[in-house]
Amino acid sequence: GRSLEVVHTINPPSFVFPSTMDVIDTNFDEAMALFEHIIQTKCDFVAFDTELTGLDCAPKPPLFLAPTNDRYQFLCKYSGDFQISQFGLCTFFFEPEHDRYLIHPFNFYVFPTPVQQGNDKDRRFMCQASSMKFLASYKFDFNKWLYHGVPYTSRAASTTNMSTPSTASSSSSSSSASVVGVCDD
Repeated sequence: GRSLEVVHTINPPSFVFPSTMDVIDTNFDEAMALFEHIIQTKCDFVAFDTELTGLDCAPKPPLFLAPTNDRYQFLCKYSGDFQISQFGLCTFFFEPEHDRYLIHPFNFYVFPTPVQQGNDKDRRFMCQASSMKFLASYKFDFNKWLYHGVPYTSRAASTTNMSTPSTASSSSSSSSASVVGVCDD
């Protein structure tokens, strides 16, 4: 059999987590100002993560040994029908005097802007039962996502609707947010 080699390490630094900031349509400007301030003053690196309405829509080749760019291209190609429901950004700043990292997590709930005028189509996306169950099991707030997600639109719709009034807020939402993001479909 194999024997295990014991490796002595120095204790890793600790982490300090202030509360996570949930970013929605009503506090987006405030969150971005805080994020920009942290990036400019106390940030050594940033990590990001996404939550999607699904992940698996094609047979997957074994990707764990593939180069990062190949994995990324594959996932982009086969996840395009799913919606990013939450985008997480987390800043890390090392405090050497305390031997710890100060971490500022931001969870951006994002939801596509419903198209309510013209010939444009509403964005359609798929949901995968297992992914929705996963989100629910980790207390994902579906109401926050649907009613207060940070609105965005596609680049094409953004160009088409530049001269029309904002359609970002629906009649069921009390928010008056306008479209704050544009993405490539």
